Formats: sequence, structure tokens, C-alpha cells
Amino acid sequence: MVEKGRISLKKVKYFVLDEADRMLDTGFEPDIRKLEDLGLPPKDDRCTSMFSATFPTEVQQLAKHFLRKDYVFLAVGTPGGANEDITQCIEEIPQGQKKDRLFQLLEQNLKSERCLIFVETKRSADYIGSLLSQKNFRSTTMHGDRTQQQRHQAVQDFTSGNCPILVATSVAARGLDFPLIGYVVNYDLPDSSDFYIHRIGRTGRAGHLGKSISFFDPGRDSDRKIAPDLLARLIEAGQEVPEFLKAFDNSGNAGQEVPEFLKAFDNSGNVGFYNDGQSSRNTDVRDGHSHFVNRNKAAGPSGGTASAGAANEDWD
Repeated sequence: MVEKGRISLKKVKYFVLDEADRMLDTGFEPDIRKLEDLGLPPKDDRCTSMFSATFPTEVQQLAKHFLRKDYVFLAVGTPGGANEDITQCIEEIPQGQKKDRLFQLLEQNLKSERCLIFVETKRSADYIGSLLSQKNFRSTTMHGDRTQQQRHQAVQDFTSGNCPILVATSVAARGLDFPLIGYVVNYDLPDSSDFYIHRIGRTGRAGHLGKSISFFDPGRDSDRKIAPDLLARLIEAGQEVPEFLKAFDNSGNAGQEVPEFLKAFDNSGNVGFYNDGQSSRNTDVRDGHSHFVNRNKAAGPSGGTASAGAANEDWD
């Protein structure tokens, strides 16, 4: 529309990128730069805002091209860290035992709450969804092979509680705000700690408490590679570190307590600035925690599996 001259960008005052790290790091940067050639006002003449739960250093360097020299970096808690309202649990579960453990969890304490289950492949999403249907758990699935109509139906069914269980690939890890998810289950762990943070961030939102349960398969190469990062995330958030995970750590983090500089982010409610030498400012803003007593309940009968999908197959 812009290239055809049907929309003009010359009067844009506010330029906003959500999930900015993903936008800048997966091939969209040239397209965003092209907007400047198509009439987007210079960065000094507009207000540019970028949002994401994770913002790696290398992506911050890319972002500086679009920001004023005196930009403000605003962090809630530890930058790139997990939400402290989420209780993280990592269990050592070999691949062949995952199904039994998942059903055990659902039978014990997940059946009455809205639950989001992450898997790595589209085939796995359909397979687990089918198994849940056979076990009379009402569920829906989301991945890159689903049509737009199926995707919207899944979102509606999951949000309303008609299907209180959603099985999805990482397409559901970003950009979707599902209310009152009680649990996130990483049936398959992602291959990066950033995706881990985004996945578990689907729960514990807007002051509610949440819980994530991740299945760590010691026979899976990607699980072993992500182990040191998982360990660091647990330590940062003050979570219990399972003994088995320490065996995969080669960084010396296993015996460490939370560093002093990270403790400054914990429940302080203070706002502080520092200069990074690039004329930017960094601030940490944390409101008081307002935990609700009642957990996040999801209603809905059991039985049957619906299917839906997402628009961006590259994220699957």
C-alpha cells in the first residue's frame, strides 16, 4: 500500500514495533529501513517505541539505527529475565515418558485450569492434541499449517474456556495475550533461552500468579545445550535449581547465589538511570506485586479436539 502510493507516511508521529527483537533479527530489518525511504519521518522528528520481553545486546545495536541518540531503555525487572510471578519447575523426563507425565499432571492439577502446552513441531501438536482427545481432555491446537479461520476459532475456544487446553508450537509464544493461563507446559523445550522466556511468559500476566513446567530430556542435544542458560534463568529469578540440571552446567553458575546487582531489581520498586556511553538512559520500573488469591480457572467440558493455526509458518 505504501509502495503504491495509497498510504503516506510523511505525517507519522509515532512509530511502534511490538516484538521488536524478533522483527529486527529475522529479516524484517531491511523492510523497516525501506519505510524510511518511502517517507517515514527521520527518527529525530518522530517518537519511536520498541517492545519485547527479550532484547539481546546485538539486537539493541540494530535498534539504535531507528532510535534517537538520547533514547531511554526501560526495563521491568531483570532485562530478558523471567517474570517473578511465575513459578518455574524443570523435570528430567526422557522422551518416552513425556506422555505419561503430561497426563499425570493434567489429571492431578491442570484439568480445572487453562493450560498451554508447547511442542516443537506441527506433527507433535496434532499428535498430542489427538491423544488428549482420546483421554477426554477438551483441547485445541495451533501451528503454521492451520488456516486463518481455524486459528481464530482456536483462540476463541481457548480464551472462552470451551477448550481449556491449547497445544501449540512457538507460534503462540509471542504476540498473543491469553488471559488467565494457569500453567504453561514445555513438553519440548525450545532451543533458545529467549523463546523459553517468551513461552513461560504466557502465564503470570497482569499481576496473576502462574506456573511453568518444563520437560528436560537428557538424551536431546538441544536440551543439553540450553541447560546452562536455563540454570542462569532459574538463579536470576530466585527459583529452585534441580540437581540434575547442575550436571549439564559448564559455566560455574550451579553453586552461585543470585548476584548482588540482580538483587537490586527484586521487589525494590525503585527507578534508577545509568548512562551506557551511547547517550542513552536505562531505567528499571517495577510496581508492587499484586498477587490474586484465586488461581486462574478455566471452565469447559471434556472430550474432543479442535484445530487452529497461525499466520507465520517461519516461526514453527
